[in-house]
Amino acid sequence: MKKREIGIIVALLLLLATGVSVFAATIGGAQQEINRIQQEVNKTRARLKELDSLRSDVEKYMKELDNELTVLSEELLQLEQQMADKQEEIRVTKEELEAAREDERRQYEAMKIRIQYMYEKGDTEYVDILFSAQSLSDLLNSVEYISQISEYDRDMLDVYVAVKEEIQDKEARLEAEYAELEELKTENEAKQAALETVMEAKQAELDKYDAEIGDAEMQLEDFEEDIAEQQEIIRQIEIQMEESRRAAAAASSRAAESSRRAAEASSRAEESRKAAESSKAADASMGNEEPGDNIDREDPEESSPQTEAPEETTTQAPTSSSSGHIWPIGSRNITSYFGPRTHPITGVVNSHHSGIDIAAPNGTPIVASASGTVLTVGYTSINGNYVIIYHGDGVATAYCHCSTILVSEGQQVSQGQTIAKVGLTGLTNGYHLHYGVRVNGTYVNPLNYIQ
Repeated sequence: MKKREIGIIVALLLLLATGVSVFAATIGGAQQEINRIQQEVNKTRARLKELDSLRSDVEKYMKELDNELTVLSEELLQLEQQMADKQEEIRVTKEELEAAREDERRQYEAMKIRIQYMYEKGDTEYVDILFSAQSLSDLLNSVEYISQISEYDRDMLDVYVAVKEEIQDKEARLEAEYAELEELKTENEAKQAALETVMEAKQAELDKYDAEIGDAEMQLEDFEEDIAEQQEIIRQIEIQMEESRRAAAAASSRAAESSRRAAEASSRAEESRKAAESSKAADASMGNEEPGDNIDREDPEESSPQTEAPEETTTQAPTSSSSGHIWPIGSRNITSYFGPRTHPITGVVNSHHSGIDIAAPNGTPIVASASGTVLTVGYTSINGNYVIIYHGDGVATAYCHCSTILVSEGQQVSQGQTIAKVGLTGLTNGYHLHYGVRVNGTYVNPLNYIQ
């Protein structure tokens, strides 16, 4: 075996060993990243469990408040009905009181007439009545009659006065009861207002938990996507390791075969040389001279196919679209589109790209494509520094690989407001913005929104 062939085999073996070390280190790094992401997943799931528990407690409390509001509403209706009944009783009592006062007035007027009549007639009337009696019995009856008339007037007057006073007492009592009902109604209305205020506060708290739960669920989806990507990196590296091993084995086999053939050729050449020397010696003895033997040897080189990198595509698009979203960056240089692709770094074939990559210089301003609320500001080894903005109706946008974040979670941002700057953080091979659009938890083609 020639030194050159031995060198080739040794070089291949060294390359394989080096490649295995590099691959193993890469796999180890990917596995460490998976473990780190899994820890984040566990934390997020624990937070989700806590949020679900808190949300359940708030819902239970709101149900109790709603039951109290229902009871208070029913009590208010009953109080209003009781107040209406009291008002009717007071009206009837006032009418009765007015009638009693009229009876008292009539009785008093009649009594005054009789008293005036007796005063004007003096005692003659009584004397006439007494002398007109035909017997002692008639006399006693006349005296009794006069006494009964006076007593009747006194009794009737006392009765009317008593009835009037009784009705007045009844009216005062009804009005006091009505005042109590009004006070109860005022207290219940105050309770109802307070409960409604608490209910509104709890509803706001519930909405906050819903938003945090939605954010945590989106983070879980991102983590799962990151884990799947790392697992795919490991799978592809294992495939490359196996291919490298097979290539090294094949190269070693080809080298051995080449060495064997070279040895056979060398043996044949030696036999030919010896035969030629014998023939030349014979010819010399005969006085003949022949030219030397020239042997041309060809050493072919294997060439591996070269894969030409795809050209970057620049797309000019309008500033905004009918969806109301604008371009998130001044550059229109799209270097990778939404959908299946070969990963530019890991080489993973048919890797799904969840957004579009827009190349731009370092520090280029990134703006919000629409107004909304900042749901998440964070960092992952895949996305780097990233921002997620929620725009309502289930629509959220993501901005990844940023060098600087200029907003915070919960902040309200307006369309066109600068939220970050282009960077090189995360898994990337050049300065660019990864822009994604998610609708109801699923990534869609951003060009449907900004172009």
